[in-house]
Parts: sequence; structure tokens; C-alpha cells
Amino acid sequence: MCRPSSAAARAAATLVAALTLTAGAALAQTAPPPAAAPAAKAAPAAQPPGAPPQSPAAPSATQGAPPAGGVLVPASGFRYDPTGRRDPFKSLLQLEKKQRDVTALPPIQQFDLETAKVVGIVIDPGRTPQAMIKAPNGQTFVVRPGTIVGKNEGEVVEITIKGIRVVEKYLDFMNRETRKETFLKSHPAAVR
Repeated sequence: MCRPSSAAARAAATLVAALTLTAGAALAQTAPPPAAAPAAKAAPAAQPPGAPPQSPAAPSATQGAPPAGGVLVPASGFRYDPTGRRDPFKSLLQLEKKQRDVTALPPIQQFDLETAKVVGIVIDPGRTPQAMIKAPNGQTFVVRPGTIVGKNEGEVVEITIKGIRVVEKYLDFMNRETRKETFLKSHPAAVR
């Protein structure tokens, strides 16, 4: 028989605590606005004769403006500060593309690979094949297999009479490494 009475006592205590919190929240909401607070302080309230003098009440936390850098939840004292946290509405799958400073790169890597033109190719059986490419700004560069070309750091993989094969590696939207192969023709009519 002890259990039902203790459970009833706990339920009653919980109910009393809930009512106390609700009454406290109602009082906090009915407090005068900050503009009316100085007027209330200026005119002291009438006291019955023989009553002890009352000290001025301290202003509550809800009367002042919420502090900068956070959001104050009314009647709870909890303050949420979003500094240093990620935006909860941004997708976790979306990757921000890093913008590189192209001016800090060597001149051979300051242009898009598709805008380059092949000027000439030299293939000698006893030597490494070489090719000359022309950038959009008019500069020419001699490239060999292994040379890094273009903004996306494409590597020259093969040089043939028909053109230059360049492979670029980059991360796709799923953060997987993907290879893109570009073939720069030595002549517009050249077939790969």
C-alpha cells in the first residue's frame, strides 16, 4: 500500500511544481515594459501607516533588451549563441568550392585548358615527345609528358602527332575523385 501513496505524492509534487513555473512565467509576462519602469520608480507606491518601508525591486532579466550575440528565450534565462556553429539549414552534402588565387600560380596554370591551342609537336624516336601550346594571352609554353597545365592542374599524359592528352583530377559533388580527360588537337581536322 506504500507504493500508491508515494506515487500519488510524487504526482502531486510534480503538479505543484508545474503550477509554480506557470505562475512565475505569467508574472514575468505581466511585468511592466522597460519604458514604464522609470515612471514606476519615480512615484513611490502608497504604503499603509505603520508598514515597514519597501526596498526598490531589482529589475528582472526579461525587462532589459536581449544581449548582443545571442537570442534570449523568454522566461527561461536560456541564451542561444550561434557564433562558431554551422548553419543548420545548409546541406551537409553540398561542398563549398575553394576559390584559388590564380595570380599566385605559374603562368602555365593561369588559364582554362580548353582555351589553349596546340602550335606544334616534335616527336623524335630517341627523345621524349614535346609540344608547344599557346595560351589565350599569347604566351607559348613547351610541354612534355608529366607537365602540369591549366587552372585545374591537368597533367599531360600523352603527346602524339594528332594532339595532346591531358588528365585533370577533381572532386565531384559526392566528394569522390573524378578524372576528366581532355584532348587538344594539333590540327582542327585531326582525329583522335
